[in-house]
Amino acid sequence: MKSALRVPALLAAASSLAAADELSVSTTSWESAVRSGWVDGAQFHERSTKGDLDAIDFGVSNVASVQVREGLLLRLGLDWERYTLGRPDSLRVPSRLQSANLVIGADLQIGEAWIARLEVQPGFYSGGTDLRAADFNLPVVLGGSYIVSADLQLAIGLSVDVNRKYPVLPGIGMRWKFDEHWVLNAILPTPRLEYSLSPSALLYVGADFKGGTYRVAGDFGRSRGKRVLDGAVVDYTQVRVGAGLSWKVTSAVTLDIELGCVPVHYFDYHRADVGVKADEIPIYGGIGINARF
Repeated sequence: MKSALRVPALLAAASSLAAADELSVSTTSWESAVRSGWVDGAQFHERSTKGDLDAIDFGVSNVASVQVREGLLLRLGLDWERYTLGRPDSLRVPSRLQSANLVIGADLQIGEAWIARLEVQPGFYSGGTDLRAADFNLPVVLGGSYIVSADLQLAIGLSVDVNRKYPVLPGIGMRWKFDEHWVLNAILPTPRLEYSLSPSALLYVGADFKGGTYRVAGDFGRSRGKRVLDGAVVDYTQVRVGAGLSWKVTSAVTLDIELGCVPVHYFDYHRADVGVKADEIPIYGGIGINARF
């Protein structure tokens, strides 16, 4: 269970493939997203040190898919995400965690039923404001979707990150439309149960696995009385549980609004054997805009 919670996007590749029947799209298509969230303050502790922490996240991504031949798409894009953390200096937590990376990958249709994706995300994953060579990382995600029928798709995925406590993590999932109005979309990082109110609106309940692996500033530990944390790698994890509304504003643009709580929230400096963990369960709110052209 603890290893699964450390995966920010274990099946992110398979997730967008699970609902696809085939890779027959226009020559070039775009996927764009803007997302933001807020987590209320909660008490955290690291051994005998305690303090309140709240978090605001904001992210933007743009990915283009180019069909080079039937059944093969190449993907290229940019992704940027930042967590702003409000905390006292006594907590061994950075004031920000951010990533800026490329998205490079390919989708391949194999036979009549399989769609596979390979994606690499080279970029800088940092707890500071400077771009340093030490902040560079190259996470890799592999995903696949097996189309059983129009109502049932199975997904598998593999996440590889050499800086993470568990560098290689597998996972499985499924998307099952078991009723005219109901869909079980059990695929990480956002497994959920969906109910369609109309062709343009649906309600959902589920979870959102957020976070990532970052390297903090070179003087981070010294400034907090623990030199072993200078330039340390930290796994940051939020697990959000809640309900939301997804509204298709136009045929290409969707607005998501959700509210819930965060039962799992922690920072794990696994190489230094230091952990900072929440003692309380705060509420959160989130909003996102997704567009496909």
